[in-house]
Amino acid sequence: MICETICEGEGFNMEQLKTETREQKVVFARQLIMFFAKKMKVGSLSFIGGRFSKDHATVIHSIRSINNYMSTDKYKRALIISYAKKIGPTKEIFDKKTQMEIILKPLQEDVSILEQRLINVQLSIKNIMDSIDNIYKYNQK
Repeated sequence: MICETICEGEGFNMEQLKTETREQKVVFARQLIMFFAKKMKVGSLSFIGGRFSKDHATVIHSIRSINNYMSTDKYKRALIISYAKKIGPTKEIFDKKTQMEIILKPLQEDVSILEQRLINVQLSIKNIMDSIDNIYKYNQK
């Protein structure tokens, strides 16, 4: 499930991810699979790394890299969260703080949209009131 989801999303097949290439897109896809495999307790670090002919230290580095992206890169963070939702329960993958952020972010975006709409309505009302005042003043002349 993990490999299929990441491969489909990133546009690779498993054979491409097993190559020695250090192309950033391939490395990122590999790191994602290693990160999720560890979080979902698929096996030991050595077992996970072995699927890519890598050692346990590479898996540790991959996990650290993904955790780093989660805190420094908004685009990759959103992508990682998106994959997490497809792969399994986010409570098994992320800490409680990140879980809350996943839940609250769409709500915050909804609030932002509603706030903007409220501002637009307020401006419309002000424009209407100004127009009424202008009509009233014109009729008073």
